Amino acid sequence: PADPDDGKEDEPVKPAKVTYTITIKDQDGNPIAEVEAQICVDGVCKKPNVTDENGVVKFSMDDPGDSTLSLQINEGGSPAGYEYPTEKIAIEAGQTEVTVTLNKKAQ
Repeated sequence: PADPDDGKEDEPVKPAKVTYTITIKDQDGNPIAEVEAQICVDGVCKKPNVTDENGVVKFSMDDPGDSTLSLQINEGGSPAGYEYPTEKIAIEAGQTEVTVTLNKKAQ
Protein backbone atom coordinates (compact mmCIF):
# COMPACT_ATOMS: atom_id res chain seq x y z
CA PRO A 1 0.00 0.00 0.00
CA ALA A 2 1.13 3.53 -0.74
CA ASP A 3 2.31 5.53 2.25
CA PRO A 4 0.00 8.59 2.58
CA ASP A 5 2.93 10.66 3.89
CA ASP A 6 5.09 9.75 0.91
CA GLY A 7 7.02 12.70 -0.47
CA LYS A 8 6.55 14.87 2.59
CA GLU A 9 9.91 14.09 4.22
CA ASP A 10 11.65 16.88 2.38
CA GLU A 11 9.53 19.69 3.79
CA PRO A 12 11.32 21.43 6.66
CA VAL A 13 9.36 21.47 9.88
CA LYS A 14 8.73 25.03 10.99
CA PRO A 15 9.23 25.55 14.72
CA ALA A 16 6.14 26.59 16.60
CA LYS A 17 5.84 30.26 17.48
CA VAL A 18 5.65 31.22 21.13
CA THR A 19 4.64 34.62 22.50
CA TYR A 20 6.04 35.68 25.85
CA THR A 21 4.10 38.35 27.74
CA ILE A 22 6.14 40.33 30.24
CA THR A 23 4.37 42.65 32.69
CA ILE A 24 6.36 45.15 34.73
CA LYS A 25 4.80 46.86 37.75
CA ASP A 26 5.89 48.86 40.77
CA GLN A 27 5.49 47.62 44.33
CA ASP A 28 1.99 49.16 44.46
CA GLY A 29 0.87 47.15 41.44
CA ASN A 30 0.93 50.08 39.03
CA PRO A 31 2.19 49.33 35.51
CA ILE A 32 5.47 50.95 34.48
CA ALA A 33 5.69 52.14 30.87
CA GLU A 34 8.87 52.52 28.82
CA VAL A 35 10.85 49.83 30.63
CA GLU A 36 13.35 48.27 28.25
CA ALA A 37 13.36 44.48 28.43
CA GLN A 38 14.77 41.69 26.32
CA ILE A 39 14.46 37.94 26.24
CA CYS A 40 17.68 35.95 26.21
CA VAL A 41 17.97 32.43 24.81
CA ASP A 42 20.96 30.47 26.10
CA GLY A 43 22.49 33.79 27.18
CA VAL A 44 22.07 35.48 23.79
CA CYS A 45 19.67 38.41 24.11
CA LYS A 46 17.17 39.37 21.43
CA LYS A 47 16.46 42.93 20.36
CA PRO A 48 15.08 44.90 23.31
CA ASN A 49 11.53 46.15 23.42
CA VAL A 50 9.80 48.60 25.78
CA THR A 51 6.67 48.17 27.86
CA ASP A 52 3.49 49.97 26.86
CA GLU A 53 1.27 52.10 29.13
CA ASN A 54 -0.04 48.87 30.70
CA GLY A 55 3.51 47.84 31.63
CA VAL A 56 3.32 45.02 29.07
CA VAL A 57 5.81 43.97 26.44
CA LYS A 58 5.43 40.92 24.19
CA PHE A 59 8.08 38.89 22.46
CA SER A 60 7.07 36.50 19.69
CA MET A 61 9.69 33.99 18.63
CA ASP A 62 10.30 30.43 17.53
CA ASP A 63 9.76 27.89 20.28
CA PRO A 64 13.10 27.77 22.11
CA GLY A 65 12.67 24.09 22.97
CA ASP A 66 15.12 23.07 25.68
CA SER A 67 17.05 26.33 25.59
CA THR A 68 17.60 28.30 28.78
CA LEU A 69 15.44 31.42 28.75
CA SER A 70 15.91 34.54 30.80
CA LEU A 71 14.62 38.08 30.92
CA GLN A 72 16.93 41.07 31.09
CA ILE A 73 15.70 44.48 32.23
CA ASN A 74 17.89 47.29 30.91
CA GLU A 75 18.24 50.11 33.39
CA GLY A 76 19.85 52.33 30.76
CA GLY A 77 16.77 52.43 28.52
CA SER A 78 14.22 52.51 31.33
CA PRO A 79 12.68 55.20 33.55
CA ALA A 80 14.77 56.36 36.50
CA GLY A 81 13.67 56.02 40.11
CA TYR A 82 13.37 52.22 40.27
CA GLU A 83 15.64 49.48 41.52
CA TYR A 84 16.45 47.34 38.48
CA PRO A 85 17.57 43.72 38.78
CA THR A 86 21.26 43.36 38.00
CA GLU A 87 20.88 39.67 37.17
CA LYS A 88 18.84 38.13 34.40
CA ILE A 89 15.48 36.74 35.55
CA ALA A 90 14.99 33.04 34.82
CA ILE A 91 11.97 32.02 32.75
CA GLU A 92 10.85 28.50 33.57
CA ALA A 93 10.21 26.01 30.77
CA GLY A 94 6.66 26.38 29.53
CA GLN A 95 6.21 29.72 31.29
CA THR A 96 4.97 32.32 28.80
CA GLU A 97 3.80 35.03 31.18
CA VAL A 98 6.19 36.76 33.55
CA THR A 99 5.40 39.59 35.97
CA VAL A 100 8.28 41.61 37.36
CA THR A 101 7.93 44.01 40.28
CA LEU A 102 10.34 46.93 40.43
CA ASN A 103 10.68 48.72 43.74
CA LYS A 104 10.85 52.48 43.78
CA LYS A 105 14.16 53.81 45.02
CA ALA A 106 14.05 55.45 48.40
CA GLN A 107 13.99 59.22 48.01
